[in-house]
Amino acid sequence: MTIKNQEILKKFGEAFFESGRIRKHSLNKPLPDVKEVTIRPLTLAEHCDLGEELDEFEVVSLMTGLDESVLTRIKTPDWNVIVGYVNDLRTKDAYKLANRRYKPKDHKVAIIFADEPYWVEFDEPSVGLSRTLSKEKDTMKRLEMYLNNLTSLKPEQIKSLPIPDYNMLDAVVADFLSQRADYFQ
Repeated sequence: MTIKNQEILKKFGEAFFESGRIRKHSLNKPLPDVKEVTIRPLTLAEHCDLGEELDEFEVVSLMTGLDESVLTRIKTPDWNVIVGYVNDLRTKDAYKLANRRYKPKDHKVAIIFADEPYWVEFDEPSVGLSRTLSKEKDTMKRLEMYLNNLTSLKPEQIKSLPIPDYNMLDAVVADFLSQRADYFQ
């Protein structure tokens, strides 16, 4: 894979882009038709399509590309590894998964799980914007509205974000809403 953004490549390292954005597990007890399972992160749109009632099999199937008939034949210790990777890719932010630290003073985040990584720059929210958006009860809609106002991301770009990148942007917005000014200096 060729990464065009050399600054991002340098910050995260070539090894991360070769293997870090997906997880692979070689089955301890291989199946006749499956020796290795590849787990990829969902996009925000895929995550939203799953709805509120997340079925573990459905999530694992979507993230591995394997159907239920294959998943039910996997041995429990292998299943536990796969579910661990699935949970990491659903709950951790991109920087944690890449073992990198975010620098708040930079006001920018690298979107590293996308096919072609890029930077997203942030403006700090005003108190007025925060007051207005705090009235939105749906957490995902509220974050989308913040991202729409604080970055150059369009709604369709936000929905296509891989979940680890989305989680990272969520953490940055949370910092802007809760941290004092000296945190960003």
